[in-house]
Amino acid sequence: MVEQNGQQALALAKMQQMCGIEEDMDFDAPFSTFSWAYWQEAQTRMFLGFGRFQRAISNHQFQLAALIALEMQQVVMDLQKEVCSWLEPGKESELGK
Repeated sequence: MVEQNGQQALALAKMQQMCGIEEDMDFDAPFSTFSWAYWQEAQTRMFLGFGRFQRAISNHQFQLAALIALEMQQVVMDLQKEVCSWLEPGKESELGK
């Protein structure tokens, strides 16, 4: 089975090469308004926020649910700031990268 998985991986790699598909796997932050560490933290905050929100609603803790929603909204606002930074004049040539 391990041999078959290895063959499949080689076939996929060859197909990607033939199609000219190149995946950027470096870990430089592609963002202009926050760091890679913040990106990872934001993902965790959103993931955990959904569970916390559901538990707060289930337990009829509506003020807590509202606070959790505000915490999650802050992450969304940070994402919007990132997008807006790329829509600034002079960055149009970088959008296609």
